[in-house]
Amino acid sequence: VDFVDEHYYKPPEWFYDNAGRYDGYDRKGPKVYAGEYASHHKTRANNFETALSEAAFLTGVERNADVVRLATYAPLFAHVDAWQWRPDMIWFDNSRVLLTPNYYVQQLYSHHKGTHTLRLTENGEPVNGREDLYASAVYDADSSRIIVKIVNTAAVRQEVVLRFDGLKRRQALQDRAPIIYLQADDKEAVNTFKEPEAIVPQMSVAEVSGKECRLTLSPQSFQVITLCFQIIFEIIYYEKTFLFALFGRMYVYNECTRCGDGGGSPFAGYTEDQPSYLRAVCRASGNLYLWWIMGRRGVAYSQYQRVSYR
Repeated sequence: VDFVDEHYYKPPEWFYDNAGRYDGYDRKGPKVYAGEYASHHKTRANNFETALSEAAFLTGVERNADVVRLATYAPLFAHVDAWQWRPDMIWFDNSRVLLTPNYYVQQLYSHHKGTHTLRLTENGEPVNGREDLYASAVYDADSSRIIVKIVNTAAVRQEVVLRFDGLKRRQALQDRAPIIYLQADDKEAVNTFKEPEAIVPQMSVAEVSGKECRLTLSPQSFQVITLCFQIIFEIIYYEKTFLFALFGRMYVYNECTRCGDGGGSPFAGYTEDQPSYLRAVCRASGNLYLWWIMGRRGVAYSQYQRVSYR
């Protein structure tokens, strides 16, 4: 058997208790397709408690992505006047669409899924419910970002320190990390057609110092923290040719300053008469670009090529 199709229609408590379900799974056994799942509150409402419990459970699914290859919330759609099953991710009537808190959990995982799982532990163990915290981490090679997801199910704020060990010498983290989070003081809160944005993703920022990121987790919240790297970009002028050395797995932004005399571009004014060895340092953020150098005398930098360094 290549895949086992598992279905979970369980209370929120089951999703919290099973966040570590696949941590000890036999890696030589069949893979898992979580073909249908949804947290079922006793009222069958798409309330915040069900969304928070699903977010907690999905940290374990993401942490064990080598086992759980696919996962599908179900059902997807329901008409407010003609439904057969509750809960459902998206409700609609003849003219409007209502996005539930459960939808936003799925959206945040989908938009921040990464390409490689990272080991995230507390005292050597996965973070799967101890002290009301659940967490997972991934690295996205396509954008060179570390993405950490944390669920705080406690009714109080919690202070957390993320420490990133194993970074290479040139993998310095940027000093600010954007956060997208879902939070509600009332676990039974829901989105309605009268208040469709009662529970929607919010934005904040965390400070990063060296290899540490200190967080204050809001009570009853799901947070997605994105950390980017600072990039060193070296330009060498040798025998009328510009050579490039790019350290790290990232794009390079066209917001550089060079060592030496002024100039808006790190290449402005450089000609064959300049010293044969030049350096520029570039710090990166957002969508990033690599300068495409043209010509033998000076530099024509009006033409760019977007590249992904591997």
